[in-house]
Amino acid sequence: MIDLFNFFCRGKLESVDNIVPWQFGTSFFSYSVLRFDSGDTGIYHSIWNAPGPWSLDILTRSHFLELHPIENLEIQTYPSQIKEILNKCDDDDLFKPGLKRQMKEFCFAINKEQHSLVSIDSYITSVKLTDCLYNSYTGSPRSIIN
Repeated sequence: MIDLFNFFCRGKLESVDNIVPWQFGTSFFSYSVLRFDSGDTGIYHSIWNAPGPWSLDILTRSHFLELHPIENLEIQTYPSQIKEILNKCDDDDLFKPGLKRQMKEFCFAINKEQHSLVSIDSYITSVKLTDCLYNSYTGSPRSIIN
């Protein structure tokens, strides 16, 4: 889920503020605010040891997108209060959602064909962001992430 900040938020990450920092062994809940130089703001919260599906909400000036669970997408276009439900791929009923497509992209990559997998640089950025969120880091991550 953390890597989706780099996908949906525009610009470079300027700061991470761990308002309720996660602490190994004692945390149940954490809450962090991520600020990007584009003006985008991301809010990350995690709840440990609690059942429930992962979710993602995206708010823009014209849309509200809700992935809850992450495999199901509903889109609301303002000012309407109606949510449009996007159908998932038929293969998602046979396999773990997204797995077949991910394996297809992996096959493209190992055959040196064009693919949509993340680059190693994007992966490293996500790992460094995870480190900022889970090591009680607060401040400018520029020296860490860039």
